[in-house]
Amino acid sequence: MLFLRKYIVVFLILFSCSLKADTAQNNIIKTAIENKFLEIYPTLSISEVTIKPLGKMPKKFQNYQIDTIFLSHSSLKRNHGTFSILYTNSKKKKKRFFKFHLDGTIGVYVSQRNIKRAQAINNNYVIYKEIPFKNIPTLPISQKHFYDYESKRSIKEGKIITISDVRRILDIKRGALVDGTLYDGAVVLTFKVKAIEEGHIGDIIKVKRGHYKKFNALITSKNSVDIIE
Repeated sequence: MLFLRKYIVVFLILFSCSLKADTAQNNIIKTAIENKFLEIYPTLSISEVTIKPLGKMPKKFQNYQIDTIFLSHSSLKRNHGTFSILYTNSKKKKKRFFKFHLDGTIGVYVSQRNIKRAQAINNNYVIYKEIPFKNIPTLPISQKHFYDYESKRSIKEGKIITISDVRRILDIKRGALVDGTLYDGAVVLTFKVKAIEEGHIGDIIKVKRGHYKKFNALITSKNSVDIIE
């Protein structure tokens, strides 16, 4: 009887240690998943993450350490999916697959009126809302896209605005007349050119002088280019 009691006590101690180890690893995994989502979606508010192994975990698996957690790009676009973990010990490596489910809300900007193409994005045209995080095919815009970004196309009222809907405001637009500077040794010539293409500072675009002469040019400011021929 005494032996049986000792056996039960030892079993309970081992079971408790194993349970604590499993709980600690689960917490590490959940935190890693949360961090991966928060890196991409800074306005995401997570209430709970649940994970479940696909299949039984091998015995003595608590002797393995988590090496790498793999979460695919497509899995990061929705609130549920699969991921894998590479476990290691001093001798072996093992990969195991899991399911996850994430509950939370995400802050998005929604157009509160129809927005025309090439319209600067700002508070006059959008409203901030929090919606359940379920399926996000394209990354929503954030405040950093205000004022320096414009709509690529017309956007209907009530649409969640994503990064595919906007672009950085062009420094030089097609058809604009700008100052073109040509450096030829010690000689510097400046003349008006017309942008055939559009772009941002640092881009190389085509410009023309008059009706026929065309040049390649480096955009140096919002109204000037360096002719590089």
